[in-house]
Amino acid sequence: MHAHGSDRVRTAGDRIVLHSRLPKAWTARTPASGTHSEFPGTTVLWDEQYYEVLTAVPLPAGGVRYELAAWREDHTIRVFSVYDETSEAALVADHELAARQRKRSRMANLSAMFLGHLPGRAQQRLADELGLFPARMTILSTIPAVVLLGVCIWLTVDAKLRSVPSPVPVWLMFFAFCLTAESAIRFSTAMLQNRGVGSILGTLLYGFYELTTKKPAEVQKTPLTLIREDDPERDLRESVEQHSWMLTLLPASDQLALAERFGYDYRKDAYALAWSLLAVGGVAIAASLEKADERLSALASVIIGALMILEQVLRLSTFKRAPAGSIFGVLVRPFMSRLLRLAHEERP
Repeated sequence: MHAHGSDRVRTAGDRIVLHSRLPKAWTARTPASGTHSEFPGTTVLWDEQYYEVLTAVPLPAGGVRYELAAWREDHTIRVFSVYDETSEAALVADHELAARQRKRSRMANLSAMFLGHLPGRAQQRLADELGLFPARMTILSTIPAVVLLGVCIWLTVDAKLRSVPSPVPVWLMFFAFCLTAESAIRFSTAMLQNRGVGSILGTLLYGFYELTTKKPAEVQKTPLTLIREDDPERDLRESVEQHSWMLTLLPASDQLALAERFGYDYRKDAYALAWSLLAVGGVAIAASLEKADERLSALASVIIGALMILEQVLRLSTFKRAPAGSIFGVLVRPFMSRLLRLAHEERP
């Protein structure tokens, strides 16, 4: 008996201990308890003999240690796997492909604010190739329009208070209003229907790109359409994963209920969002501090910015122990009402 690939093997009595650098799709035996009977582990065909996976222990330094024993005849084979050079080569190839996809996915996540303007079909293609969430890309892409409108209004109001002409042209203000109205529709659609929605400008640019790069009809290939089976539980968990950055704003009790029901982990996005809000508060203070003693609006901006910073500092200090909600959670709760209802219904 010998190991394949980079694995190492040794025997310990009647058991075989296999150290694998990459985790395999093997499940360990589930011992009997007061509520269920014993469930055998994965059946492994190794050198023309059948073995059962008894334990699968992740190692601190990386990799997994598997313990196997000869297959018992009184067990029924339910999950079957072959262990040979071919299977190990496929495992390594899948691991390398996943690593490349994760690398490209990180770059795409950084560009999500721009990719979210693409048509829905283009966003779905990116989701299939890179594991992104089209709805999240759409939501992020609505931020620039809101920021543009906010800056235009701020400059216009400031000019009015100082009785000087507005530096914002009328066409730019109208353009900002149109973009924000479109972004509001796209945001609502992405939140309520959990799908990507492109902007008008992004759709036009993508259509022009398709026309200019379209291949002749004789060399075009019919695209392969993959259809996933309906799985309501999977869809719910994907919805939690997609909106995890928003769920960090909800009260701690709601986040704990989501963690218990859907396996939600607040640590994934809580720190990044808290630091972002803290930075926004700092920018608000820096932009308004000099004129806080002259105008009431500037003083209000300083106070709001200080409160935002204080809240985020308190939240960041709490994250090491437990989740912490934010005052902005009231804006998120209406969109998450279905997930919250299911999470709390499942709790005893």
